[in-house]
Amino acid sequence: MKDRKKSALFVLFLGVSLVLAQQLHAQAPAVSGSAGKEEQEHGFTLTESFEGSSNSDGYVLDLTSTSGYIFSKHFSLDVGLPIYFVGGTTAIGQKNSSNTVGDAFTALHFTFKNPALNYGATLTATAPSGSTSGGSSTGHATFDWSNTFSREFGAWSPFATLGAGNSVLSSREYQRLYLTFGKVAHFEVGTSHE
Repeated sequence: MKDRKKSALFVLFLGVSLVLAQQLHAQAPAVSGSAGKEEQEHGFTLTESFEGSSNSDGYVLDLTSTSGYIFSKHFSLDVGLPIYFVGGTTAIGQKNSSNTVGDAFTALHFTFKNPALNYGATLTATAPSGSTSGGSSTGHATFDWSNTFSREFGAWSPFATLGAGNSVLSSREYQRLYLTFGKVAHFEVGTSHE
């Protein structure tokens, strides 16, 4: 039990450190280079993210490594692999937790920014590389097509996301404690603050 608490604290520390490092990098002054009037809008990316959700049923944390390529200001492609840290209570009151690798994924993104309304579409496909017994995979290849509409009002950005697929994926706003497989449609409405 102590080892699990230590690993959970380490993951939490790592996540906070990554967020702080990102914030410090975002506040650093920009360096003017030879890119000219327009910024370069293509190249390789590497992202490490730590996200999670918790409620009275338990918690789901994920540490996801993603690499990709930005083709233009409208198109990009990512591939990644999540590691899940899950804890909860069974129906008979027994506490349990697990750490497991999830399904490898690839995502094709289309983005169109406009002062009136921003639009983004993401087509995501997963390969069944995670553990079905550990609860991190359905054991099937999955896909999801999500469409997001948003508008920026200063630091606030109201959004609506509509999608369809054969599995409901976790989102940046909510990490699900369950997996699904079968024809589904989903929607999400809210606002974010930066």
